[in-house]
Order: sequence, then structure tokens, then C-alpha cells
Amino acid sequence: MIRYRLVFAFLCVIIIAGGMGWQAQSSKAAETVRLSLSTTPEKELVFHNLKPGDSIPVELVIKNTNSRKVDYSIRSRFDNGDQSFYETLEIMLQSPKRLLYSGKLSGMTGQLEMGSLPSGAEEKLEVTAYFPKEAGNEFQDKAVVTVLEFTARAAPDEPDPEPSTDPSPAPSSTSGSTPTPGSSDAPESTPTPSGSGTPGPSASLRPAASPSAEPSPLSSAGSGASAAPGGPSATSGPPSGKGQDEVFVLEDEALPLDGGGKHEELPATDSQEGGLPASGTPYALPDTATPWYNLLLICTISIFCCAAVLWRKRNE
Repeated sequence: MIRYRLVFAFLCVIIIAGGMGWQAQSSKAAETVRLSLSTTPEKELVFHNLKPGDSIPVELVIKNTNSRKVDYSIRSRFDNGDQSFYETLEIMLQSPKRLLYSGKLSGMTGQLEMGSLPSGAEEKLEVTAYFPKEAGNEFQDKAVVTVLEFTARAAPDEPDPEPSTDPSPAPSSTSGSTPTPGSSDAPESTPTPSGSGTPGPSASLRPAASPSAEPSPLSSAGSGASAAPGGPSATSGPPSGKGQDEVFVLEDEALPLDGGGKHEELPATDSQEGGLPASGTPYALPDTATPWYNLLLICTISIFCCAAVLWRKRNE
């Protein structure tokens, strides 16, 4: 009898110790953001039957369905098709707030930081493909496929603001004004002459015809983009002009918690996901709840099975 009790106690200790180690590893895995990219109605942005000088915009919608704020970036990479056509095409990427990239499609190989996206918020991006006017007939019937890859990671928590230790200035006890001899009642203003007005900065909807040899890097998002110049269409798709909206949903794929540094924060919208407020899912269980429940379940089942085996051995 004592021998069976010792064996049972030893097995219980082994099961609980192993479960605690497994739970610790699960807690680390729970500290990641999950990202999944999906598009509606299709995953390809198609620019077909391009002619020299054509400029075709397509709108994308980036949506964060995570329970916390994320930082995300975009880059592009060549997938297949004609390499010379890929190096000739130009592209412009802009958000409602700023111009993100304008230049050669082949130059969008680096990560372009897009900023932060709060939980439940979304942002619209406009991708415009431009076929330069100086392109010749050698690009007839050519096609190229480029992949845009979006990457999201958990944004670092913002530190609580520290209260200021500087004392407030004491209010002055003297009121009124002291006249100065020789002062005039009417204020004088001296205008500064200017030669000619200088126009403010503007962002063109058409990418530059001669972009910089090393344009700013761009990050990417899991959606294919294909283009074919004049002649028969290589890929079916929407006609020139605004295409179908593409929706990218940020969820479901493990990403690191490195934060990626400071980025320009984009304003949150009032959009809701599944009837919940944009601030997250306030009624969801904490991240550590599921591993603990699994640990208790596994330990209970294991102890029950060990007890049943020992009871059977004892009766034999």
C-alpha cells in the first residue's frame, strides 16, 4: 500500500512540474501579435492593357483586428514576369496623411515604416501604377507580377507621463499699465516686401518620370500586383480608374514584440469590429488564462489516468 502511494505521489509531482514548465513557455508564446492578411474580393491588384503615360490607382484598406496597437510596414518584391518591364514601371503609394513612396517599382525593396494602427482602426492606402511616356513598343505583350508584403508587430507600451516638478510662477500683484513718453496710441506695423509668392509643397498623383536612383524603402503586404502593357490583356482585372477596394486584416500569424522603434501614430477611427469598441475586447480573458486552464485540464486527466492504472495494479 505504501509503495503504491509513493509511486502515485511521485507521478503527481512529475506531472505538475512538467505542466508548470509547459505553461511558462506558453506564456511567452502568448506575448506575440498575430497577423493575417486577407483581401476582398481578390488578392491581386491588376493593372492591365497599360499604354505609355497611363496612370491607374487602386485603393487598399488596412485593418487592425488585434486587441492592441500594432506598428506595420510594407515592402515589395519581384515575383515573376519580364525583368525589364519590372524595372521600367513606376509606382506611387500614399495615405490620406502623406506621400509614402514615389519612384521605380524595382526600388521598393526595403521596409517602409507606415506608423502605428490602434486596435480596431483602419487606414486607406492608394497604390498608383504608372507606365512612363518614354517607354517604347518593346514592352508590348509583356507582364510582371510583384508581391506586396505587409508586416505588423506589437507596438511598445507608452510610458506614463511623469508629473512636472517645476513650480508654477507666482501671480503678479501689480496691475495696470505705465505709459511711456512719446509713445503713439496707434500701433505701427512695418510690412516686409516680398518679391513673388512661392507655391507650397504638393504631392502629385502621378509618380515622377525620373525618380531617384535610390528611392526611400517601402514595406509590403502579402498581396500580388500584376501589370501588362498595351496589346491583349495578360491578366483580367478592373479597367483603368478606381479598382475594387482591397481589405487587409491584421490577425492570426505570430509576430515578434520588438516594437520597431518610434513611428508616427495614425489616428484611430470609430469603426467597430464585431460590435466591440475600437479600444479592444474588454470582455476577453487575459492572455495567460488559456495556458493555465490547459495546464489544469492536462494535470487532472493525467492524475486520474495514473490513479486508475495504480488501482488496477493493486487489485491484481
